[in-house]
Amino acid sequence: MAGSNNPSLASCDSRRLLYMSKYGNLKYSLQSQLALHCGRPEFSRSFSEPTTHLHSVKPASGREKSRFSPNREALLHVWGSEELIDTSEKVDFLPFATFAITAVQILLFILEWTIYGLSPIGLSLQSRYLETVPMPNQTTNEVCFVELENQMIGPRQADLIRFGALYPPCMRFDPGLNEAVVERQRVVDRSSGCCINEANHTCHQTSSSVCRVTGFQWLNHRRPDTKHSSVIGVPTTSIVHSQGDHVTAEYPTGPVCGLDPDYCLKPHSSDSMPWSEDITEWPICEHLTNASEVSTLVQHMECRVIGRPCCFGIRGECIVTTREHCEFMHGFFNPKASLCSQVNCLKRVCGMANFMNKQYPDQYFRLVTSLFVHSGLIPLVVTIVLQFTFMLNLERLSGFWKISMVYLLSGCFGNLVAGYFLPYQVGTGPTPALMGLAGFRAVCYFFYSGPLCEQCQIRKHSNIQDSGLRLRRKIRLKGFSKRSSALRVLKVGLCKNVLLVLGLFVCGFLPWVDNFAHLAGFISGMMLAFVMLPYRNMCVYTHRSVSGSSPRDISPSRQTPNSENSDKCRFPIEIVCSVLWMCLFLGWLCLFVFGPILNCAWCNYFTCIPLAPNLCDGFHVNVSQRTPCVPESL
Repeated sequence: MAGSNNPSLASCDSRRLLYMSKYGNLKYSLQSQLALHCGRPEFSRSFSEPTTHLHSVKPASGREKSRFSPNREALLHVWGSEELIDTSEKVDFLPFATFAITAVQILLFILEWTIYGLSPIGLSLQSRYLETVPMPNQTTNEVCFVELENQMIGPRQADLIRFGALYPPCMRFDPGLNEAVVERQRVVDRSSGCCINEANHTCHQTSSSVCRVTGFQWLNHRRPDTKHSSVIGVPTTSIVHSQGDHVTAEYPTGPVCGLDPDYCLKPHSSDSMPWSEDITEWPICEHLTNASEVSTLVQHMECRVIGRPCCFGIRGECIVTTREHCEFMHGFFNPKASLCSQVNCLKRVCGMANFMNKQYPDQYFRLVTSLFVHSGLIPLVVTIVLQFTFMLNLERLSGFWKISMVYLLSGCFGNLVAGYFLPYQVGTGPTPALMGLAGFRAVCYFFYSGPLCEQCQIRKHSNIQDSGLRLRRKIRLKGFSKRSSALRVLKVGLCKNVLLVLGLFVCGFLPWVDNFAHLAGFISGMMLAFVMLPYRNMCVYTHRSVSGSSPRDISPSRQTPNSENSDKCRFPIEIVCSVLWMCLFLGWLCLFVFGPILNCAWCNYFTCIPLAPNLCDGFHVNVSQRTPCVPESL
């Protein structure tokens, strides 16, 4: 070969063999790119020929699978857009992740719609219901209940939480919520007594103010060291603490309707394992003594208990009432318990899995499960459209594992940040994961688009010789036209990506959608892109000096992607992005679990703008405020 002794041509030959060994099935577009870089017309063909007749080199192994992914990456490096890739052979990935994730989301929505039904739909944001139900005092009263509406045509908030939605109180211990709900309920239980209806001998646990009605008797006994007065003449039970035969202390307790340590066989109170002095620490009695063995003087054990604890709302509130009233409030009736302090209402609200520690929620899996739960039919339709138009095309180019990892990790990161800034909001939907894919695609456009970078280099070095060999003018002009077409496609794709990001952020100012999750998911997707994408396709140009040439003699062929210097940057960039993402994720996780509960006012306006009255009332949460229409005692 005439030019075989030329170092420049030898370098081009070695580069061509390197590309062939890497990618196997090289199409005409890659060969033409080598011709433009090396000045070797025998490697190229006319740009005017249709791409459907491009010849290919058979891979050495002969297996179809071995040429799909590398050949796609080679073509994507040259043109940087899926629209310009030759479709004569199938070189893209099958979108398994898109189909699987969408199918799971649709199936779960059908299940939650079938099991729980629909929440009230309207523009007033909350509905007030009235109904006549039997009460514990054996009267039939009209009661009310306020319920939030769901404009997205979906289930209630409490049902979404039980189905796996993001809800921070189910994921970490909240001292403020525990003080406002649990501890306050313990105070109510300690001050309560057994209210007996003397006419029909029924009873329920309530306060003295509620039981001050003709025909009712309120049984209660206070400890001597408290400010409350004792009720003289009321039979009480007592717990005796002893060491051997010597009695050390005796404290009066009770009474509690239908519960007494002396008449409970399981768990039994004994000298070795006595029940607590505090009635709020008493367990649920699984097996009581027969009614015939109960003394006639123990009135709180002879009466028929008609009021039991009922858990309602999404904050774990409780009230002793009838089953009918509890069902009207869509609550959980506890027929075996006697006091609200015996029931962990927050665990009943959260559902799914039990807490490892009774008082400390730990359902961190909601970071993932909330990505598959939708608040209504409207968000589900939007998700399906975005995933089948945006995510599907992205997976065809990047593959199952990369898209799945970016989808899940960005979604978890976005939910974690949203849970910290909005500690009492219910979060659903995969919008943080989709924003992560948008960040992933943005990095592809800016750093992994070959034509965009090559276009800049051709404009800058269009009149510079390449080691004494000038590229043929005809090939250069047609190559420039091809790259201009690719650049236009890239601009259109970039505009679509920007519109998607802006559209999701605008939707984030409405209820049920969170902009904190959007922002965090987008940043996470950008960082993960540098870890997931192949670095050899990154559009990085480095200058390699040629012997006897000045810096101005360096042509685009000497400013090549995939150069040795750029390959050396692969490991540090991946390490830096991986460590940075892990540090951010673990930092937010520690702040979420161990940090103080953040409930700032300005955070609400970043995710909800009050365009209508009461539109953002759900974001201004006062945990110490009691649920409307429901008193502490009935």
